[in-house]
Amino acid sequence: MLTEAPVKHRWIQVLAIIGLIMMLVGIFIGGRQPGAGALFNAPWDKAVHLGTYAVMAMLIGLALPKIPLPIVLLMTVSIGACDEIAQLYIPGRSADIVDYAADGLGCLLAILPDYWIKDKLGWIKD
Repeated sequence: MLTEAPVKHRWIQVLAIIGLIMMLVGIFIGGRQPGAGALFNAPWDKAVHLGTYAVMAMLIGLALPKIPLPIVLLMTVSIGACDEIAQLYIPGRSADIVDYAADGLGCLLAILPDYWIKDKLGWIKD
């Protein structure tokens, strides 16, 4: 069972929140800038999606330690869906189901590291 983040580890939670905000700003504001869709060429763009959403899932899990991992994953893939839908309305960008699949795979890859970190911090109680 998850507990609230202990005070001595609250800084990890604060850093996770800051990192999450920075990622969301980068995705939803930075992604609207001209040329943002051409930063990474295929197939590396899929690797970037996978890594970005793995880190995002971990940050959400650390920022919200009481939230169960399935809800963290649902939140993260929902952000990925919003990102792909938003790209439909950005000139020079397009939504891609393969990008969304990479987002989802990244979220799944974050489960074990997130659980391990929370366990090492003592945020998970038997």
